[in-house]
Amino acid sequence: MSISIETTKVQYVGTGAQTVFAYPFRILQDSDLLVIVSNDSTGAETTLTLNSDYTVSGAGDDGGGNVTLDSASLCESGQTLTILRNIPATQTTDYVDGEAFSAESFENALDKLTMIQQQQREEINRAPKLPKSSSITDIVLPNPTANNYIGWNAGATGLANMSGPVITTATAYEIDALVSYGGGTNYTDATINAALTAIGTTNKVTLLLRPGTWVIGSNVDWSAYTNVTFKIPSGTQISHGSYTLKMPYPDVGLYYWNVGTGATTYYGNVGRVWVAWYGADPTGVILSNAAFTAAKRSSSTLYLGTGIFRLENWGTVETGSLYPADATRIVGESSHWGTETTIQGSGDLIVNASNLQMEYLAIRNTTAGTRGKLITGYSGSVGKFTEVKFGRASYHIYMPYFSVGTSFFRCMFGGNGSAEMVTGYPEGASVYSRYFPLGFNDYFEIDCYTRFNKRGIYLSKSSGNANFSGVYEYNDEGAFYLDALTGTALNGLKVNAWFEVNGNATPSPDITITAETGSGLRLTLDNCTWSGPTVSPTVNVTAASGGTVFIWVYGSTPSISTGANLINTWTNENDTNTGQFSNSTVTPVNVTLAGGGTAVTYTGYYAISGAICNIFITMVVDAGTMATVDGSSYLSINGTYLPRTTARGPVAVYNDSTGTHYSTGSVGGTGTSVIQVRLPTITATAGPLYIMGSYIVK
Repeated sequence: MSISIETTKVQYVGTGAQTVFAYPFRILQDSDLLVIVSNDSTGAETTLTLNSDYTVSGAGDDGGGNVTLDSASLCESGQTLTILRNIPATQTTDYVDGEAFSAESFENALDKLTMIQQQQREEINRAPKLPKSSSITDIVLPNPTANNYIGWNAGATGLANMSGPVITTATAYEIDALVSYGGGTNYTDATINAALTAIGTTNKVTLLLRPGTWVIGSNVDWSAYTNVTFKIPSGTQISHGSYTLKMPYPDVGLYYWNVGTGATTYYGNVGRVWVAWYGADPTGVILSNAAFTAAKRSSSTLYLGTGIFRLENWGTVETGSLYPADATRIVGESSHWGTETTIQGSGDLIVNASNLQMEYLAIRNTTAGTRGKLITGYSGSVGKFTEVKFGRASYHIYMPYFSVGTSFFRCMFGGNGSAEMVTGYPEGASVYSRYFPLGFNDYFEIDCYTRFNKRGIYLSKSSGNANFSGVYEYNDEGAFYLDALTGTALNGLKVNAWFEVNGNATPSPDITITAETGSGLRLTLDNCTWSGPTVSPTVNVTAASGGTVFIWVYGSTPSISTGANLINTWTNENDTNTGQFSNSTVTPVNVTLAGGGTAVTYTGYYAISGAICNIFITMVVDAGTMATVDGSSYLSINGTYLPRTTARGPVAVYNDSTGTHYSTGSVGGTGTSVIQVRLPTITATAGPLYIMGSYIVK
C-alpha cells in the first residue's frame, strides 16, 4: 500500500455528548494512536488509555477509522480531543538470505518509515526555528535558573539565563519588582529603584508591586519613568510616612494603597485622584478627614466615587496657613439629586472653605448627630456648586464673605425645618453670608430649589449685582432676605423665581430687602410666580434714612410694602419719570471711538433720597465700533434733579458684549446739578457698557 496524505493529527471540540471520532490517516495497529483531552482554559492535558478509556477500529485501512470513547471518558464542553498518530520508531521486518522476497512486507516497512517521518515533521513544526537565512547553529537552551528568563547573550550568538527586564519598544511587558529585584522578600524603595534603573525611561513596561507593605525610607522621585505603569493590586500599600512621592499615575482600583502624610505628585497621563486611595471609608463608619487631607496634597480635585463619606470639622489649619478646603474641587456621582455620593457627619462638616467647588453629591448632618453648618468659609470665599443636594443642618452654607463668581446650579437646599431648629435669628438659613459683594451678571442661583427650611437665603451687608432664580417653597419664615451695605450700591438685583407657601409657620414676606443708611438698591422682579398662604406684604422693601430703593416689576405684581425711603416702583423700565435722563444730558470726556464710529448713546435712571443718589446708565456705541476709555475718562451728567456732590461712591462697570468686569470707578461732582461718573481704564471695548453706582449728595 502507499501513503497518499500527510495528515498525522486531527482535533475535535468537546460537546460532552459525542462518542465516536474519525481519524483520516492509516495506522498499522490499534496502539499506533495517542488520544489526548486538553482543558481549553488551563491547557492541562490528559492522555487516555487504550481499551480502558477508548477503543480503535480501522487499523491497516488506508482511509483510517474511528476512536470510540467510553461513556466515563467523554470530551466535555470547554475541552479539546486530539488524535495523533504515534508509531514506535522501530524496524521489525527481517529478510533471510536465500528465502523468497516479499514485496508486501517490504512495502509495509517503507510505509512505516514514511509514517515515522510524518510524525517527526509534525513535532518539528511545533518547535521554534531560526529563519532559513540565519547562519547561527547549535543553539542550546541553558539549564533552568529560578526567577530568570531566557534571552540572547551580549553577542547575539546564543541563549542565556537573564534577570533583567524584558526589552521592547512597542508592547508593555510586566515585571515583578519583588521577585526580579527584591529577592522575593525586600518590600523597599531600593527594590523599586533597582527595577526602574534596569527598565530605563524608554521601554513600555508594567511594574508589578505585589501585595504587602512597601516601605519608603526617603523622598523619592520617579517622575522620569512615565513609560512605566505602576500596577498596584488590592492588598498592596506604599507606606511613605512624611516623605514625598513623585511617581507615574498608577494602575490601581478604588482601595487604600497610599499611606503617609507626605505629598504624592503624579506624572504622565494623569487621571482621577480618588480619596479611597488614601483610606477614605465609603461606608460612612470611619472618619475620612485624614484621607481627604492626604488626597488634597496630591490634587486639588478629589473624586469620591459612590458611597457615604464621613467628614466632621474638616478644614482646620493643618500646617502653617494651609487649609485643606482651600481651592478644592470635590466631585461625586449623581444625576440631578439622584445622589450616589453623600458627605455626612455630626456638627460642622467642611470649615474654612475658600474657592470651594462641589459637584454631583449630597451633603447633610446625620440624623442622630449634632446639627451644625455643612460648609463654612472665611473672608474672600468663592463657591461654585453644581447639582448638590444640601440636607439636614443648622445652616447649609455659612460664609462671612462671598466674592464675585459665587454660583449655584441646579442645587437643592432642603431639610432645615423650624421644628428641628435652634431658636435665634438667623439660625436655620439655607445660605447665610454677612458680606456678599455680588457681581453684575454673576448668578447666585440658577435652577435651584430652596424648600422646607426655617429660612431660605439670608444675605447681609451686600453690595454689587446678582440674579436669583429657581423655586422657593415651604420656608417657614420666608424665602429670601437681603440688605444693602451702608454706603454701597446694590444695582441689578434681579429675581425670577417661583414662590409657594413660604412664611407659613411664622407669617413672613416671601422677600425682605433692606437698604441701610447711605446705600442704594435696585430690585427687578421679573415674572415671578406667587402662591401659597396670604401674607401681607409678599415683598417687604424698606430703606433706612439716607437709603435708596427703586423697583421694577414685570409680570404679576405682588403685594409690596414700601418704606418711607422707597424711591419708586416702576412696572416698566421705560416709564417716564423725573429720575430718567437721555443722551442729551450726558457728555463723555476722554471717551474716543475707533473704526469710523461716530455715535454714542447713553440712557439711564437716577433716584435721590436724603443723602443718596443711585444711578444706572447704559452706554451703547455704533455696531462694530470700539470705545477706548483712558484713566481720566468720565461721563458728565447734567440734570435739574442732580444736586452737587461732595463725596464719592463706587461705580461698577460691566461689558455685556464680552462679559468683562472692570475695576471700580467712582462718582463725584463739579457743581450744582452736575455729577461726574469717573470710569476705570477700558481699552478696545465694544458696547454696551452698563455703568451703575451710588454716591453721597449734599
